[in-house]
Amino acid sequence: FEHLVEVLNPVRSLGRHPLFQTMVSYLGEADGTWHLGSLRVQTEDVRQQVAMFDLSFDFFETRDGVRGELEFATDRFDRSSAELLVERLNRVLAAVATDPATVLSRIDVLTPDERARLLPPVGTEPPAGSVVDLFEARVAATPDAPALVAGGRTWTFAELDAWSAGLAGALAGHGVGRGDLVGLATARPFTVPALLGVLRAGAAYLPLDTYQPADRVAAMLADAAPAILVATASVEVPWDGPRLDVGEAALPVRGVRPEVRADDPAYVIFTSGSTGRPKGVVVPHRGLVNLFASHRARLMPGPVRRVAHVASFTFDGSWEPLLWLFDGHPLHVFDDAEYRDAGVLVPLLREHRIDVLDVTPTYLRELIAAGVLDAGLRVLLVGGEAIDPRLWQRICAVEGLTVHDLYGPTEASVDAYGWSGAGRESYHLANVRTYLLDAALQPVPAGVLGELYVAGPGVAHGYLN
Repeated sequence: FEHLVEVLNPVRSLGRHPLFQTMVSYLGEADGTWHLGSLRVQTEDVRQQVAMFDLSFDFFETRDGVRGELEFATDRFDRSSAELLVERLNRVLAAVATDPATVLSRIDVLTPDERARLLPPVGTEPPAGSVVDLFEARVAATPDAPALVAGGRTWTFAELDAWSAGLAGALAGHGVGRGDLVGLATARPFTVPALLGVLRAGAAYLPLDTYQPADRVAAMLADAAPAILVATASVEVPWDGPRLDVGEAALPVRGVRPEVRADDPAYVIFTSGSTGRPKGVVVPHRGLVNLFASHRARLMPGPVRRVAHVASFTFDGSWEPLLWLFDGHPLHVFDDAEYRDAGVLVPLLREHRIDVLDVTPTYLRELIAAGVLDAGLRVLLVGGEAIDPRLWQRICAVEGLTVHDLYGPTEASVDAYGWSGAGRESYHLANVRTYLLDAALQPVPAGVLGELYVAGPGVAHGYLN
């Protein structure tokens, strides 16, 4: 053994055996009778006080069948965990004995109670309608309330309604309707009005950001092939197709209101390409409507809040603060030069008396150094990447601040699950189901690695191409 270790020279760790952690042995005739001349021989069990491996499964042939023992390292497993492993092994052996031809990957090691706990409920009927319905309902409820603060202008819901309706009519005049895709390359003060106008035309929008490399912008346009580009005059992108420039003045309202359905695409956002070629994800209205209903019940109760928008619209997390608009909370969209610099942004958060902020943990560290935890925030949302426990506990300790950690892949309409507060209380989004499955798509027991699967109305249509 010593020679084998020397030859293989594995990476050593004081916390585990250098070659393997689990051993299985099979010993024949464990209770056989044998003699040494006239000596009487009997079996004497010898116990050791130190486990040689993390787990050691030993099987012995006896007159009555096969007997098994499990030896476990107490610094790795407690007794209840070890007993659970034995129960699951017995379940597998019983299944194989009943049907030797059974496929091992199809054997269920879970008890019915475990399976019931691990599989989330199907949920209720998802809310009906589209993002357009949410916006128009809010306009009808509070037309004169402030809706958007951007570029030095405060828009009421009625003004936002008129401007976006004008753009919808202009797009219809260019032949744009349900199922079409519109490129969006506007300066940030006009991005929210413009995307609402695209949605009200029945189309989906493709957000473009000139801060991104020109090659990436050109590749997205070539791959998505939008029907038209909506842009502000100052924005230049590599596009030689139809273009509609917009600005401060509203376009004439033409009374265009196509029926926008829940399954219609709302936007196409391209992945980062970290796992290969960037792909355009097609997200329908139903995912955003369901997310809004869940967040409205969990995150938004209470007084009207001032909400900051400090993310690129090419990031699906840009919808996190945008959803608050449909509940009547004014959305403050900061310019690129304002939100990209922590030292500039934090004083603006104080000046605008921002209550709600959504950022990534990485940017949050910069903002903390600039004093954001003393800026008067009431709700802090973090997402887009994992947050380390020390940072989480630090922000949870801020008096009067409610903290939520939200995460979901681009393919799942922004969020799939979340946690709240210092105790990391689970936030199960309404109608969104998450599963941890093995390679055979079966639920894995607690403590076993698996892959995360998401189901429900938030799942995207798929990839554009």
